[in-house]
Amino acid sequence: HDGLHRVVDGDVALALQVVDGLERRELVPMGHGERTSRYAAMLAEKLELLPADRADLDLACRLVDLGKAWVRPALLQRDDLNEAEAAALRDHPIQAAEQLECLPGLRRVATIVRHQLERQDGCGHPSALRGDRIPLGSRVLVIASTFDLLTTCGAHHTLNWEDALEQMREDRGEVYDPWLFDLFAELVRENPPELDADRAVMILPGGSVPE
Repeated sequence: HDGLHRVVDGDVALALQVVDGLERRELVPMGHGERTSRYAAMLAEKLELLPADRADLDLACRLVDLGKAWVRPALLQRDDLNEAEAAALRDHPIQAAEQLECLPGLRRVATIVRHQLERQDGCGHPSALRGDRIPLGSRVLVIASTFDLLTTCGAHHTLNWEDALEQMREDRGEVYDPWLFDLFAELVRENPPELDADRAVMILPGGSVPE
């Protein structure tokens, strides 16, 4: 048992180092996973998730960009992708999940990561899951991740938290779980985040789950 824990801890440390390397090379937004985990923790506390579920969600958020390590760097630096290139980028959660699910201790984390691009209307990726069939952790992660991306690296400029929530509201019930989104919006209004307007800009696809 102790040996398995050491292996899992080692794998987690390695995965976090991979994400850190992507951030240092400016292939993914700096600090995105850490900020996503903080926003997700707000929902996790409100939902009164069990400690083990909170830990899995926290790690999944911090590894949200892990799969991009298996995507060609050039694709992460462009917004004019053809269909095949966009598909390769869209598969990054699968790449991450396949690495994480090799160890029993990380299988629930892998599931959350794998389904981060699912949509409430069933038009998401990779399994076209609909509504409550999408793992709860994945539904929380996408809300937290998208909010952070919109407020730190919008397509043309960063959005303040009010405008970010308003833009996300347009996809409420289609992309985001409506009940979870309303709960998150309420929490943000109660405790507005302090945002840094000087953070780097990254292109986001409009009207979809950020990849």
